[in-house]
Amino acid sequence: MTVDEVMQKLEEMGTEQTKKTFLRHGAKEPFFGVRVGDMKKLVKEVKRDQELAREWIHSEEEMIAACGWNTYSNYLSITPDEKLDLDEIKSLLQLIQNTIHSERNRVRYTMNQFVIAVGAYVSAMHHEAVDVAARIGAVRVDMGQTACKVPLATEYIKKIEERGKIGHKKKTCIC
Repeated sequence: MTVDEVMQKLEEMGTEQTKKTFLRHGAKEPFFGVRVGDMKKLVKEVKRDQELAREWIHSEEEMIAACGWNTYSNYLSITPDEKLDLDEIKSLLQLIQNTIHSERNRVRYTMNQFVIAVGAYVSAMHHEAVDVAARIGAVRVDMGQTACKVPLATEYIKKIEERGKIGHKKKTCIC
C-alpha cells in the first residue's frame, strides 16, 4: 500500500467522537480520529511494510512521522534480530540522539519509544540504545489534558533488563 492509500483508508475510518478523545490527549489537527480496533483492520492489509514506515519517519506531517516511528518500533518487537538491518537501526539511533529535542511533539514521544524498543528487543543494539537514552535524557512532550507521562528511556530499559527480558520478541504487535 502507498501512503496515499493508507491515508484514504484512515480518513474513511475516522469518527468525531474519537477525535474528541484524542484532542483531550494532546493530538493536534489535522487527524482523522481512528479507533485502535479499527486500525487493526488496516494493519492486516499493510502487514509488515517496513518500507512504508521508513517513508513515514521522514514525513513533514507530525502524525505521519510519529506513525512511522511507532510502526518501526513494533516491527522491532516481532522481527528476529538476524532479519533486522542493524546499520539502519544504528543510523536511526544517531538521528534520534541529534534531533529528538528539536522534533515535533508526538514525534519526540515516538522517537523515545523507538530507543526503548531497540534497547528492549534488539539484543545486539541494547548497549547502544542505553547509551543514546542516557545522552538524550528526559524527553518533554505535551500530553494534553491527561496525567500521562513520557517514560525515561534509561529507566524503562533498565526495568526490562532486570526482568531478564532483553531480546525477547513478541508474537504479534498491536497498534
